[in-house]
Amino acid sequence: MMMKNHTNLGIECAYSFEMLYKAAFGRSLTQKKKLEMQKLPQEEVNSLVLLWAKKAGWKTQKKKGTDKNIYLSFHP
Repeated sequence: MMMKNHTNLGIECAYSFEMLYKAAFGRSLTQKKKLEMQKLPQEEVNSLVLLWAKKAGWKTQKKKGTDKNIYLSFHP
């Protein structure tokens, strides 16, 4: 799952949730978890991203999408 609907795309948008999860936990993101994430409101997805990024030692940055939602981008 790549982040979508972003303005000001940068290097952080080249990373997937799968890459972040693997960096944080050393294993692949399950299909079940991916499907669960798709049902979450964006604020909850951002909270998960923040937790995973902290665990992985990655950086995060808030980005405003073209849909006016705030997304949390991430990169090593």
